Amino acid sequence: MRPDDLINPDHGAVIVEPESQSSFMQGFPPPLEKRVNSFSLDWILDPEQARWAMMNMSMIVHMDTVSRGSMPINYLPRNDQPLLDIAFNDLDGSERTLKELLKLSEVDGFIVVKKGEIALEAYYNGYRPDMRHEMMSVTKSLAGMLAGVLIEEGLLDVNSCISDYLPEMRESGWADATLRHVLDMSAGAAWSEDITREDSEVIQATAAVGMQHAGEHHKYSSGLDLICDVKGKEYEHGERYVYRSGHTEVLTWVISRVCQKRWQHVFADRIWSKIGAEHDALNIVDTSGQGASHAGFNATLRDCARFGVMLSNGGYYNGQQLVPESWIKDTYTGDASCKRAWENSDEAKDYKETIFYRNQFRVIDSDKGIYFGLGAKGQMLYVNTADQLVVVVQSTLSSVDEKADMQFRRSHLNIIKQLEERLA
Repeated sequence: MRPDDLINPDHGAVIVEPESQSSFMQGFPPPLEKRVNSFSLDWILDPEQARWAMMNMSMIVHMDTVSRGSMPINYLPRNDQPLLDIAFNDLDGSERTLKELLKLSEVDGFIVVKKGEIALEAYYNGYRPDMRHEMMSVTKSLAGMLAGVLIEEGLLDVNSCISDYLPEMRESGWADATLRHVLDMSAGAAWSEDITREDSEVIQATAAVGMQHAGEHHKYSSGLDLICDVKGKEYEHGERYVYRSGHTEVLTWVISRVCQKRWQHVFADRIWSKIGAEHDALNIVDTSGQGASHAGFNATLRDCARFGVMLSNGGYYNGQQLVPESWIKDTYTGDASCKRAWENSDEAKDYKETIFYRNQFRVIDSDKGIYFGLGAKGQMLYVNTADQLVVVVQSTLSSVDEKADMQFRRSHLNIIKQLEERLA
């Protein structure tokens, strides 16, 4: 670490685009037709609104503080590499500078940490090091790691049924699912992840967990109300992997019940307050104060990187074992049940990059310990254990089409693969 890092913590960060590229929320006050709110899902579905909203969530929804605690900031040392102006190969084989590729892949923030040192840190679209970005479904991965901590403490058992922890769910589709089924998204509870259907559970969840203003047409006042109302199963638990946001909401309600504390506060106590974060994080909350967990976590680029470095170190960071090493190894090695569930899934046919899903992470390579958390609109937390490489991508993809979205994600993975080679 250079001495000026203590004086100016933004030292070394490359601000490629200092101004927001969105036409919304400009001016004092912004015109009525150019204001963003949570009365509809336009803040995420409309690209122009999302470009502003993804890094300003606290202005449009209710959020709770995920405290950084009182520990001194754990400054990440820097070993900045001149990578932005170097030619990288695009997916079509053409050559572009990394700076251009990141812009084309609609990145807001991009950080690379190699062996605990920042090699690259770049910001677009008016995003800056002291701003927080919505991490969408990467929130699931944070919850998955917290579960491992509580299992180690003896507070949770992966083989226990959900209704053992939440008796009010005895009539739900999750009643006889185990915590392991929920963690690996192989529970068969009837849940639709179709964002084009207004009556789908995932759309209902946006209001229930606080991501959208709950008007008269929304019947759930909290996430627990929603998941308790999901009846029946579409297939037997453990039979196959199907990506469903409800599983993570079930997981974190279990955590809250067992700890008698909202899950986002448990996460702060056990992990976030111990990594030496620069800033408090924020989490979207429902009317009961429970944090959303299928999405909703907002944090700075560098603080997300600190979490990733902790994972790449086998859970040891800032002088403490924060997540059990055995849990992290279990995440990227998996077992026969999660591999079988993945092989039986529709995703296995389309997304060849992933070899299975475990503990709310997607796994690429078990031998090298390469796995990643993925979120809508282009969020990614990528960990390469063997190479001690961590990459965090915070984006606002303009597409809401799943296949087009996956193409952007492949672009990000393509960039990361080339970075692995260049930084080897």
